[in-house]
Amino acid sequence: MKKVTLQDIADELGISKGTVDRAIHNRPGVSAATREKVLNLVKKYNYKPNKVARLLSLKSKMINIGVICQSNPAFFWNNVKAGIKAAEAELADFGMQLILKELKNYREVNELLEKIDELTVEKIDGLVIVPVNSDRLRKKINELSQKSIAVATLNDDITDSSRLFYVGPQMRQSGRIAGELIAKFLRLKGRVVTLNPNIQSLEYEERLRGFKEILREEYKGINLIAEYTFNYDALGENGQNVIKSILENTGEFDAIYDVDGVSLYDIGCIVKNSKKLRNAIVVGHEVSENVKRLMEDGIIHACISQDPFSQGYYVIKLLFDYLVEGKKPPFDRMYTRLDVIFKENMISPRNIINSYSSTSSGPVAGS
Repeated sequence: MKKVTLQDIADELGISKGTVDRAIHNRPGVSAATREKVLNLVKKYNYKPNKVARLLSLKSKMINIGVICQSNPAFFWNNVKAGIKAAEAELADFGMQLILKELKNYREVNELLEKIDELTVEKIDGLVIVPVNSDRLRKKINELSQKSIAVATLNDDITDSSRLFYVGPQMRQSGRIAGELIAKFLRLKGRVVTLNPNIQSLEYEERLRGFKEILREEYKGINLIAEYTFNYDALGENGQNVIKSILENTGEFDAIYDVDGVSLYDIGCIVKNSKKLRNAIVVGHEVSENVKRLMEDGIIHACISQDPFSQGYYVIKLLFDYLVEGKKPPFDRMYTRLDVIFKENMISPRNIINSYSSTSSGPVAGS
């Protein structure tokens, strides 16, 4: 049986190959009626685009993907960027060009919007951002969608926007894992406090929600006695002293859950240098060299990693597939692995495939 081609579908409908291609890949410039006719024939003939031929045809046209991410904390974002660069290296021969811009400030919405405008001028086809929970950003994402610029979110998400998909941790589940760890460390009975930076982030909100959720559902012997939200950056050099004073005056408790992945080392130092807090169980997120030292000392008891390399790698791969083939990921939210790191497995040897931490000198993970 003869394989149906793009030209066959165009000839049957009396339209151009370009119109068929735009209809298949959901691009503008095609009426709803024509798109429906094309998709009906695609289904009827079980037409499968030739991906290799299409990629070769696109080599003369660069596909520009803009990426805006943070530079700090470097221990985390360097791993994300390593994944992004690995994907770029794989796709460069197929006409993809990556334009990376880093934020000087920690996800400040004005700077983020400024970087988006800079990339729009450079005529990008797709955009990857680490969003903040801002109505101004929602409006900008919707504007980009109307201009046929596909937006994917990385590491954190934003609701009620026309972003295409999300790649990153399953945020509520990571909070639930933290709750399970603390409950088991405390043998199902004890008192816990939470520390949460004051940032417009759905990630931290969801983590905390998941943490409280699992305590309420499964570990009723663990009592959450205090929730502290603070702007860690605004505290400046006196931050550790302020938080230490707050914790030492909270009353008796047995464990600390640090919700974010930035301040865990500082929280561990506070615990280490306080006689009153020294015996508290400490659980948080993301492994750095400094965190590893405190885990070796038994100050930080467990850390949850969210596979930063794979986040960077797959968000580029999935967005490129969409721009080339019009193929969306199978799920609206694509989750990376969540690894629980203890003292005994915190060192990731070079010969471990797909390790939780990858550097420029380490293994190529996530492929």
